[in-house]
Amino acid sequence: MSKIAQHSANLVQITPLISRNKDNILTINAPSFWINDVEQADGSHEIKVEINSQKNWLKFSQEQGNTCTLFPVDGAAGVFIYPPNVANPDDFILNGKRVGGCDFLLLHDKWLFAELKTEAISPNPEQIQENRSKAVLQLGRTLTYFQEQNILLNKSNCSCMIVAPTFFPKIAKISIPQTVKFLKRFGVALIEKTIDETVKI
Repeated sequence: MSKIAQHSANLVQITPLISRNKDNILTINAPSFWINDVEQADGSHEIKVEINSQKNWLKFSQEQGNTCTLFPVDGAAGVFIYPPNVANPDDFILNGKRVGGCDFLLLHDKWLFAELKTEAISPNPEQIQENRSKAVLQLGRTLTYFQEQNILLNKSNCSCMIVAPTFFPKIAKISIPQTVKFLKRFGVALIEKTIDETVKI
């Protein structure tokens, strides 16, 4: 199946789960684009997309002629039920509180769930690990919601991504057990990018 055909097939699967804010779904045809979680005047956050270069936004690239679709997940601007309704929400607790969902889903011929931690400012190793642990749980809860809706997601068609500030130590150096555990638990790869990298889809 071509990438375009697979993208269309993925859209058919996900459409029944869209329950609100349909106008926030964005179709992206540009070969390069930038995404960020932007704070609004009322203190809320919204996922924004720009097709012109933006400093401190995450850059994505896709092949000319391809299309992807962005679905906000987190908070009031999300398009799915929120927080993600999973069978065992207590599986996703940090510091005594249940975490919510990740920031967004980028759908192309594959599924990419992303959580942005780019506003983290503390270089303290314990705080970095807490931010990363929360992101892992947010991604896990969102992924579990979709898997419980009988959407087959695995390492061949899906990945989960943490986006971190440039000062975060690379996950490959300090958190390999966390990525292995994630793959074993959810069947999906966990990757990490810093805000200055380009994500190719």
